Amino acid sequence: PLTTKVIVVNGVDTPRRVTIPAAANPGAGSGVTMTGAPAWRDVCTASDRIVGITNTEVQWGEALRLDIWPALNVKSLMETHDLCVAIRPIGLLHVGIWKERSFWIGEAKGGSSAAYFRWKMVKMVDGPASPAALTHDSAGNWHWMTKIGRIVSMTESGFQISYPGDGVWPLVRPTMSPS
Repeated sequence: PLTTKVIVVNGVDTPRRVTIPAAANPGAGSGVTMTGAPAWRDVCTASDRIVGITNTEVQWGEALRLDIWPALNVKSLMETHDLCVAIRPIGLLHVGIWKERSFWIGEAKGGSSAAYFRWKMVKMVDGPASPAALTHDSAGNWHWMTKIGRIVSMTESGFQISYPGDGVWPLVRPTMSPS
């Protein structure tokens, strides 16, 4: 029977794989803890790979394999000392990682699974406050709110950064609560 498999992460607990039967109530799904997997902060699917981030690393496995854990492939992103915040697919093949003060891209280049992505830092920019503070619009642009409330926009082609809320920022800032 058809099923939907979802990876649930929260940055604290070991990820869980939840299987939901197609004809069932979504609450009737069964969950399995992914033994050996680290506590991922965020997860996505990119180029047929399940890709997750911890505070300092990105990890990915074989093509759409949810039964092999821990993830077989790891890349430390400590070239910049900020922590990973969010991960999303970029186009059909690549993956983007927003850190606290930088943006990284994993370019799918094929080959062995261990060397499947080529990782590089693309921009120094304040990242989103959390994975939930990052959104993608129908035109292909990314938008997020930083920890201090600044709004950032980034184009998917060329990764150009703009700050559309800066004109109203002086008016909004005094009314915002730091908490």
